[in-house]
Amino acid sequence: MRSMLGPSRASCVNATCAPDKPWLVTAERLVNFGQADEQSDQLARGFAALGIAAGDTVLLMLPDTVRMILPWCALAKLGAIEVPINTHLKGAILTHMINDSRVSHLIVGVDWLDGLESPTS
Repeated sequence: MRSMLGPSRASCVNATCAPDKPWLVTAERLVNFGQADEQSDQLARGFAALGIAAGDTVLLMLPDTVRMILPWCALAKLGAIEVPINTHLKGAILTHMINDSRVSHLIVGVDWLDGLESPTS
């Protein structure tokens, strides 16, 4: 899956030249370009099946780990606009940020679901 918005957005994960080269190394794991490309493609297909498309604004509230980076890359491949949200936000301020950014979709880690209120129009 490649973004129609040009190489700057699609190059988040570009495995064509060196799929075995390390893309991201953390204390817990190593992800090479090929794996990142494959995993972000899989996420992009899933997001597209949920109705996320180019130009959609998507709130992303996930831990600051690989679990946030790969969805960001998947959204970039679709041409969607990511709105990263601090996982410490709750209640009225979180609701305000959701409403103010006019997101069409929320991607929220299960640990932060309790902090969400129903957004208002």
